[in-house]
Amino acid sequence: MFDQFIYDNIMQNMTAMALHSNDEEARAWRRRRDDWLANAAIEKAIKHPLSPKPRPPAQKATVVAPPWAPGVEQSEIKLFLGPELVDDPACDLPPDPSPLPQGVVDVGALAWLGPPAAYARGSLDTAAPGQTATKDGRNLVAVQIPSPFGRDGFCRWYQEV
Repeated sequence: MFDQFIYDNIMQNMTAMALHSNDEEARAWRRRRDDWLANAAIEKAIKHPLSPKPRPPAQKATVVAPPWAPGVEQSEIKLFLGPELVDDPACDLPPDPSPLPQGVVDVGALAWLGPPAAYARGSLDTAAPGQTATKDGRNLVAVQIPSPFGRDGFCRWYQEV
């Protein structure tokens, strides 16, 4: 009876340790993966080489033991690692969004009453400089000048003609 109590207690403790270890390893992996994904997205946006991916998640700990019977030794209780992992090892950046087609006109909000009036370009705008548009009854033309403050080194807007 006392031997069975000790055996059950060892099984319970080793199982609790394995579960705790698996949980901690999974949490650590998710933290490493999320940190890498955030940093990789920044590195990709500023055109830096990507840092190496984090090491994969740890192998899952499992307790293997025969059922208790008189004469079963405590040494037969074993803690094994693997081959399963504690979490999904996928760690990939999402694909780049497809570029918008050229020539899309997206006139934004009125930015300057003028004269001449100026409108911001919307986030979907890919119009070439000189392309015309109409908004609020005004004829507009797409304008672009070199600037360190705009997208790709240019400031772009629509100006009334």
